[in-house]
Amino acid sequence: MTETPAAIDEAATETETATTEAAEVETAVPTGDAADETAGAEAPASEPVGDTAAEEMATEEVVIEEAPAVEGADTAEAPAEESATEEIAAETQAVAVLSGDPEAGARVFRKCQACHRMEDGRNGVGPHLFDIVGRPIGGIEGFRYSNTLAEMGGAWTPEELAAFLEKPRDYAPGTKMAFAGLRDAQDIDDVIAYMATYAE
Repeated sequence: MTETPAAIDEAATETETATTEAAEVETAVPTGDAADETAGAEAPASEPVGDTAAEEMATEEVVIEEAPAVEGADTAEAPAEESATEEIAAETQAVAVLSGDPEAGARVFRKCQACHRMEDGRNGVGPHLFDIVGRPIGGIEGFRYSNTLAEMGGAWTPEELAAFLEKPRDYAPGTKMAFAGLRDAQDIDDVIAYMATYAE
């Protein structure tokens, strides 16, 4: 059967179209060496991810190493904070105990100055009273106390001074102190506050 020119042209057109489509497919899907080259070109893109992960791990390690130092600092500061709190509490207690008026106490002290001095180291008939608050009872070296006071021990706290000033003979039987004592509690508080102003 003899093909007509129209049929020949149609067959040629179909062949050309098929060839063009095959070329486009080849270009879109690389094979062989082209596929390897494409995969190789994509590999460097993963490197920054690895570097970022390494940096994160290094950061975590630094934090772990520094943690003990921070804990140690907290531990070292704790005793200092406790000591400061204790000092504040002691000062507050002292203020509460020494509630008298020093100026009024200076007037009350006139009853005492015949035998006692407030100057450091200057004894009279009785021992000097400089820095008396907190001083050991019977603690002036070289002064002759009664046996009771010399052997009593302890310190002249505001409470001990108040008890002694109220009734010296009851507080320390055999004391050489001739003064009978202060009957007014406010006078006692005031004179202790006055004596407390003479301290190192």
